[in-house]
Amino acid sequence: MYVCICNAITDRQIGHAIDQGCGSVSDVFRRVGEKPNCGKCVPDLCRMVRSARRRAMPPLADAAD
Repeated sequence: MYVCICNAITDRQIGHAIDQGCGSVSDVFRRVGEKPNCGKCVPDLCRMVRSARRRAMPPLADAAD
């Protein structure tokens, strides 16, 4: 699915960029060789990057331990 219509960037391209270590929206745009145009995709990209960061973080230790 296209996430950035202006640059024809798909969710797969974004996922691959994140898997390759991109940790911010600007990192993703650099990885795919584009720059944001209208900016409508930026909130969605932020959510995707944040979600990937959360998945990569180790679970918090239980306070009772």
